[in-house]
Amino acid sequence: MENNNNTNQQPVGNIQPTPVPPEIPSLPGRKFSFEFLKQLNPKQKKLTIIGGGVFLTSVVLLLVAAAVGRGGEVKISPRPTPPAQSFAPADPSFNPSPYTDDPEVLAIESKVGEFEQSVSNASARLQELRTPALDWDVSF
Repeated sequence: MENNNNTNQQPVGNIQPTPVPPEIPSLPGRKFSFEFLKQLNPKQKKLTIIGGGVFLTSVVLLLVAAAVGRGGEVKISPRPTPPAQSFAPADPSFNPSPYTDDPEVLAIESKVGEFEQSVSNASARLQELRTPALDWDVSF
């Protein structure tokens, strides 16, 4: 029979046990509470709450102002524009495609040009495109 108890085996590799953080004992009587407000009269209590609210609001506003910007001017450094380059015109004897002078391609180009001309001359307000006048006086 084999022993299935793995307690005597050593860990494989350089596996270190994870350190456990020490427990911090809680101090008795050191919990935060608003007990001091019970000792104040109503006017002092109101002033204390308003003062705390004003303080927290000003802290939030200062944090927002710091996040938005520093309040200084933004300096933009001008970038120099590159000098204008002159381009030589293309060589007119250069054919970009062997089909430039092909009669079939020229026929297709002329048909496309005729179609573009007819589309540009067509009226978008044709009578056939309008909705028919409806008789709204219907009785049952």
